[in-house]
Amino acid sequence: SPETAPQKKPVAEQAPAEVKKPVAPPPEKPASTPGLPPATKPRPTARDGEGVTRQARVTLPPEWKDPLSSFSRLLRGELGLQRIMFVMLTQDRKQASVVHLIGVDTHSGLRRFSLKISGKNLFTILLSKQQGFWLKPANREKFLPLVPEHVVESIDKEGFFCMSLFVDEKPVGFIYADGKSAMNEENYTQFKQLCAGLCSDL
Repeated sequence: SPETAPQKKPVAEQAPAEVKKPVAPPPEKPASTPGLPPATKPRPTARDGEGVTRQARVTLPPEWKDPLSSFSRLLRGELGLQRIMFVMLTQDRKQASVVHLIGVDTHSGLRRFSLKISGKNLFTILLSKQQGFWLKPANREKFLPLVPEHVVESIDKEGFFCMSLFVDEKPVGFIYADGKSAMNEENYTQFKQLCAGLCSDL
């Protein structure tokens, strides 16, 4: 019987060896932290406006530059209008972006003017046929709500002239012009005439 007692000691010595195995897993926990980066995915902002994600790429035909420049000089020199903008449709006519600007300061929202041609708003209605529009005190309450929210802060809410341009009986875009002292009936009539002449030159 004295010889069997020492045989239990080796069994006790094996126990510590088994305890060391569970100690290894803890270092693996830090490996689960790289799951955070996916949360940094960008989200669209309200500033983009409904249906507008980024400014559409539209290229002004080189042969249109001179007629547009001459037209803009007439609006500013003869009619006293201040800011002139030509917004052109993309080839698929699903979006429109500014391609020509005169009299606009560096930080103006008109420099980023872009909209989706869908739904009912002032500009989609304007582009349905060749026609002009004058926002003025008498109709502001009715028509200003038709201006897309992401555009309304860039335009002159006191008043502006606007007219769609058609070439070969198809819409190509529209002209926007403003200038507080130039908003009158005579100038609006001349503005429409000059826009009609521009269509013939394009």
